[in-house]
Amino acid sequence: QGTTQQPQNRKAAASNSKHHDVIIVGAGAAGLGAAHRLALSGVTNVVILEATSNLGGRMQVNKGFVSYPLDLGPSYLPGRWFIRELERLAGGVTLPITNPPGASFVWQDYSYNDYFTDHILSNDMDIRYNCVVVSVDYRSNVENGAASRVECANGQVFWAASHVIVTASLKILQDGDINFVPPLENSLINHRDWWPGLKIFMEFPNKFYNNAFCPVAGSCYNNVGEELFWDGSVSAPNPDRVSNLVVGYVSGDRVQGISTQPNQVRNQLTRAFEQHFNLASGSLQANRYLLQDWRAQFFVKGLYAGPSDRANFGAAMVDDKVVLAGEAYPILGEEWGWVYSAFHSGFDAADQIFDSMVRQKPWVGLGSNGGLETFEGDWSSRPSLWNLPSQGFDATWVRAGVDTDASLYCPNGNCIRLQDDSLSQSSLFSDPIDVTLFTSVRLSYDFYMHQFETGEAFFVEMSLGASSSGWQILEAHYHDDGLILDNAQHDKHIVIDTRTMTGPLFFRFRSHASVNADRIYLDNIFVGFLMES
Repeated sequence: QGTTQQPQNRKAAASNSKHHDVIIVGAGAAGLGAAHRLALSGVTNVVILEATSNLGGRMQVNKGFVSYPLDLGPSYLPGRWFIRELERLAGGVTLPITNPPGASFVWQDYSYNDYFTDHILSNDMDIRYNCVVVSVDYRSNVENGAASRVECANGQVFWAASHVIVTASLKILQDGDINFVPPLENSLINHRDWWPGLKIFMEFPNKFYNNAFCPVAGSCYNNVGEELFWDGSVSAPNPDRVSNLVVGYVSGDRVQGISTQPNQVRNQLTRAFEQHFNLASGSLQANRYLLQDWRAQFFVKGLYAGPSDRANFGAAMVDDKVVLAGEAYPILGEEWGWVYSAFHSGFDAADQIFDSMVRQKPWVGLGSNGGLETFEGDWSSRPSLWNLPSQGFDATWVRAGVDTDASLYCPNGNCIRLQDDSLSQSSLFSDPIDVTLFTSVRLSYDFYMHQFETGEAFFVEMSLGASSSGWQILEAHYHDDGLILDNAQHDKHIVIDTRTMTGPLFFRFRSHASVNADRIYLDNIFVGFLMES
């Protein structure tokens, strides 16, 4: 079992309110990501209902078995691009991460749960623990004038004025553990299989294994299951001074033949190790072991969702009231089953809700003349600031130098090209924007990356103050991210909480690439503001 400690229920201690703008079901990566993103958008009347007494969902951690934290759920970080994102969200700190041979990046003397507790959980998050959601009623005639009614097994009832984000595991939805009124369409919850699984930590008197191996089925992955075992000492602060620890997980069809009895699990896997490394039967004996059998975790019922034969569609909005999010609902271009995909799915849910909210309220955008104009309706109806002649662009943004071309023709009209890395000459800046009257600002843009190479990137930055200096990176797009494809269009947007900002706000787009005609094409830039209600 995990030893994760429940963080102090900060906001809930001061408020027992049952009426909220948004209700989030689940305090895992998706739920916390959604709450974090909503807060950046100025949506703070949010409550998170967590079924267990612990934060983190499947990101549980044990800090007693060995001298360093052990992730009982996900361990891997898929690439440097996600590490950069986590470091940016943490305020630019360097995170304790290692890249052992034969494996992806892993935490070192740290855990996913530590990161989310330290850097994503905020003092303003209202989390109600031990609140097992059993019903979500989103009929049009729900009581108290709310959009939805949510009930927990302990009898507590909550009302959402806007939306409910449900981040429960796919198996919870498939088994009908939450009663949705009206019922969810089958296509929303049966688009993937659910993979049961377990994770185990086994300490041995000697090291017989290599860095990574797959002993159960002989291969690490297929479309119905996967497994991986590795040298757990890589997560220790001093790997050469710790015991011999094998860490591994088994999921999908590969776990079907493994017992649910802990000692039998240990014995079966030990025999598999002997066969894999051609060792004599009975020659391996674990000193001790720690088993996290996710099959037995009632509020999860397994490890993660399996692959799907349909394209990812991101968080699924139902009747503009309920949003399904989590690793089973990854955004386009991302994989299922990862912390990053759950995290970004939570972002996507929050962004969809913010879009829905602004359809109900007036918002302000930069018009073609460079001034502020008030609009009603969807963000998608926004005017394009950059599908304009170069004169219109120059009237509202600063072309910094020779590597910025403001009148380049793109298929949909004029767009902007940033080329190579000539410092200020390959950047473009907004005029100063007064944000003191607004609760949040949203910057949306399209970009097309051409001929960028590994390690090259372009940055979206902001600065506060009387002059454009002290730039803070909002988004970094690296060619080697795995998510940013060369010669393909990408649509992005950023939401910033401006309630505490007092100085003018500047935006900057900057190319960071070698001088060999690496190019970024930017189009459909829009800056919009949500006004105080």
